[in-house]
Amino acid sequence: MPNHSPTPKPRRSRVLYVEVPRTDIARFRFLLEAYGHLAIATVLDRFRAVLKLRCIREAETEVRALLPALGARLLLDPEEAPGRSPAAPPHERRVLPTQPGHLPGREDQ
Repeated sequence: MPNHSPTPKPRRSRVLYVEVPRTDIARFRFLLEAYGHLAIATVLDRFRAVLKLRCIREAETEVRALLPALGARLLLDPEEAPGRSPAAPPHERRVLPTQPGHLPGREDQ
């Protein structure tokens, strides 16, 4: 007789947005990995040093508790968390992309 055990529900990850000192981005990402891969960090704005953290629900409390010790500031307002930053700093931009990560004139991106 086949075993019809219920399929476990997929774990949903949590997303947090943090701002760290710009010079500490690499150290911050390294320390997240060193603490047992608590979260995956993606740099959204390298000029403001805003990172998107994705972690499992069970680790969210631990990640939130660790942030101040790592010098990160949790951004609570979604408007504070920008999309990906363009390749050039704001004062060097000539043409602004229509969407973060897209190049002007490229429809296939």
